[in-house]
Amino acid sequence: MRVEEPRGWAYPWLLPLSVLYGLGWWGWDRWNRRRVPRIPPVYTIGVGNLVVGGTGKTPLVGYLAKFFLKKGYRVAILSRGYRRRERGIARLTTAPPAKEVGRYGDEPSLYARWLEGHASIWIHRDRKMLLDVLLRKEQPDVILLDDNFQYRPLRPHLQVVLFDRRTLLPPRWLLPAGPYREPFSRAATGDVLVINHKTDEVNPALAGVLAPFGRPVYHIAYRDLRLHPTVGGAAVPLEAWKGREVMAFSGIADPWSLSRTLQRAGLRLVRFRRFLDHHRYRPREIRSLVQEAERRRIPLITTEKDWIRFQLADPSLWVLRLRVVEYPGEDGTVLSEVLLRKRRTIA
Repeated sequence: MRVEEPRGWAYPWLLPLSVLYGLGWWGWDRWNRRRVPRIPPVYTIGVGNLVVGGTGKTPLVGYLAKFFLKKGYRVAILSRGYRRRERGIARLTTAPPAKEVGRYGDEPSLYARWLEGHASIWIHRDRKMLLDVLLRKEQPDVILLDDNFQYRPLRPHLQVVLFDRRTLLPPRWLLPAGPYREPFSRAATGDVLVINHKTDEVNPALAGVLAPFGRPVYHIAYRDLRLHPTVGGAAVPLEAWKGREVMAFSGIADPWSLSRTLQRAGLRLVRFRRFLDHHRYRPREIRSLVQEAERRRIPLITTEKDWIRFQLADPSLWVLRLRVVEYPGEDGTVLSEVLLRKRRTIA
């Protein structure tokens, strides 16, 4: 059985609603242009996009945090904590248990897991106010703004706009007919543009799509994919399971990226279940999937962003983890080099 993802996101019958959305966005944009954004006193990098999720902001923010930590900088992350249960300010340094993830949000919980106490993650919708609280408590060298492109009160020193190669190409329709939260032309207000090729082959020629904006374009992709057991044992390279039957499920913004990755690696995906983004898994849902995998005597695979919401340990359950790899732009440099160079000029 081959699981196919929907080809693109384009619903022509919804275009009249997209026109209304565009008019509303135009008014919101004009209103925000009258406000003077605040530039933080500490070197700040924003990572955002133009579409409704699925471009890979979370892995990129985590990768950049690790990069600056390795360089000896103190790092803090500001996140809105999308769909978290509580409204107050929260701070994370260690990964919370599954039952507490809803208090902080999926992305902050995942950052805390990846960074293992070496960076602080601050969470609140009002990131301008959150910045003031952070600076009273800590003195970071680098601040990363997660999913900030639509948040206008703060202007980072360097704004990264991230694109998924699959939504980069036409049609680039606004919501709800397409995935774009803002017009494609807004990319011109970013400082650097990044194309995420995920597990696909890197195609440098795609930079030509963004060339009219006159901004440097860089590339990232996911490599060194490994399956980690949730009960003992060692990690396994994904390609080592070529030809093996598996089940999988995901509830992230681009769940089809998991099925696409598994099938490209040669795994035989006999069943794939898709959930909505940020889905709060109920015990019976996970139990049903695990029991089916056990009946079939095949592994059950999910993403790390899914697993952190329920954190079940079971011999049948495996978690796919990935590594972000940078590829140079036309100037021969990679994104992290540019960000580090900017930090040194500000310091």
